[in-house]
Amino acid sequence: MVSRPQNCYKPNKRGGLLGGCAGGEIGLTIQDCLVRSKTTPVLMESTLVDLETGGPGLEAMKTILKRGGHTITANKGPLVVAFETLNKLAATSGGTISYSGTLGLPLLMIRHHLKHATVERLEGIVNGTTNYILTLMTKGLPFADALRKAQEAGLAEAEPTLDISGWDAANKLIILSNTLLHQPATTKDVTVQGIEQVTSKDLQAAVAAGDVIKLIISATRNTDGRYELSVEPRRIAQTHPLANLTDTTVGLWLQTDINGEISVSLKQTEPTPTAAAMLYDLIQLYGT
Repeated sequence: MVSRPQNCYKPNKRGGLLGGCAGGEIGLTIQDCLVRSKTTPVLMESTLVDLETGGPGLEAMKTILKRGGHTITANKGPLVVAFETLNKLAATSGGTISYSGTLGLPLLMIRHHLKHATVERLEGIVNGTTNYILTLMTKGLPFADALRKAQEAGLAEAEPTLDISGWDAANKLIILSNTLLHQPATTKDVTVQGIEQVTSKDLQAAVAAGDVIKLIISATRNTDGRYELSVEPRRIAQTHPLANLTDTTVGLWLQTDINGEISVSLKQTEPTPTAAAMLYDLIQLYGT
């Protein structure tokens, strides 16, 4: 019988190191694996989001792109921190970077259909957690209780600041600006306000007046061609295309110069749509 190292990963248990298993190597990084590889694989990257440094995902993406390889990611961190750097690496080496999974919506499909048009205005609900919380609060639940229910449902993290502060939505708006609007943007270019100060009374008063309050991302094109980027809880009419998106449904509304108005939405309660977006990128990469 072969004894299992004590620090080896055991199924269904937390803790331990995968590198401690037979054939493993403790301390081995993804960069080490990529460097040792005799071929240049496609990197499917979905590590934890790090919005300060980009985390290990950013370094892995740089490594594969320098080799002229392809990377597909669902990780917002590297794109928010180093979008231009990654794209320059890809352009120089002949590699590619795809990131449909970062938004939770069919970003590449939208880009494809708007190659010939200009987006005059973009609005969206892109954070399902806050939308779920606001939906509960509209029914009279206080913020703290709605947040707790979102956490119990597995929609909000134990530390939910990124969502409720509006910064998760802001990071997605930054990706949209860099990608869809072709305007370089970082966290310094977005005005951000979260939902912490919104009350059930505010939400119910809006409904009584024929409106709803949603956490809205927006990009408005000025006369000089640049976009003003913002995230804030905003009152919109119940006739607005985003007004009926409740619970965990997210969506975008775009007003274009020659393509009219476009709306897309997605109800996402678990990770499958994100995995599907990464699969879509992989299929697009190989043109099948």
